[in-house]
Amino acid sequence: MKIFKLLIVFAILFPQIVTAQRKPKVYFDYKVYYTPNQKAYVETLLQFSSGSLKYIANENGNLESSIEVTQIFKKNDSIVIADKYIVKSPEMLDSTVEDYFDIKRFQLEPDIYDFEIMITDLNRNQSISGEQAIEIKAYQTDVIDFSSIGFIQSASKTTDESSFVKNGYFILPYLTNYFPPVNNKIATYFELYNTVDLLGENEKFMLTFEIEDYLTGNKIKDIFKFQKLTTAKIVPIISFLPIEKLASGEYNFVVSVINKNNEVVKEEKLYFQRRGHIE
Repeated sequence: MKIFKLLIVFAILFPQIVTAQRKPKVYFDYKVYYTPNQKAYVETLLQFSSGSLKYIANENGNLESSIEVTQIFKKNDSIVIADKYIVKSPEMLDSTVEDYFDIKRFQLEPDIYDFEIMITDLNRNQSISGEQAIEIKAYQTDVIDFSSIGFIQSASKTTDESSFVKNGYFILPYLTNYFPPVNNKIATYFELYNTVDLLGENEKFMLTFEIEDYLTGNKIKDIFKFQKLTTAKIVPIISFLPIEKLASGEYNFVVSVINKNNEVVKEEKLYFQRRGHIE
């Protein structure tokens, strides 16, 4: 399955944001997953940069921002899905504000869609918008397959239900592929499909996690982890790799599926950039 490139920030995709100081700044990414009955769905993720938004006092006297989001999936100029909604920030007691997130899920048939998104800061009446193609591939039954791999900030067990919860974990996304010195680890979430059909029921297998140099393909010494797993209809994966000593550069996060015969049966990579500590 294609691993989608992270869309770093609207300021990169749509340059007007960096030239208009009062417009909102928003990070965007999307992922593709499959349900147990092999139906595809797209997860759209937004991170609102609080410093670019206008906050006003609500009825409780606390500061709050209000964002209108419109997401449209079109095919051959016909609208397939259109969703317009309001996202309000957590209430702020003072001028110290933090970024906040929005996640939506849309079930779609395999195809290539024209995706449009419009975001308006309702407190300031300033908008940004953009569009791109999103490809949904058909579920493959003849290979061990991956969902999109997503970088995450954290994952914690929960019994709650929300758009941030997947397979019993509250997952906070990380919507960039750039890791500055303050980041001492890389964390990811993704799902595996077809392990039962291709490896056998209740069979053991292993995943390995490594980092390779993007240009040379050489593996980075001393950065390696593995997980021992059991086949299932859907296998959710949360991984963490330490990068405290990783130098500045361009890299791939590499995950390999290894069967009980110690054979690599599937491998996927995800590109990222690292800025290490200055010596």
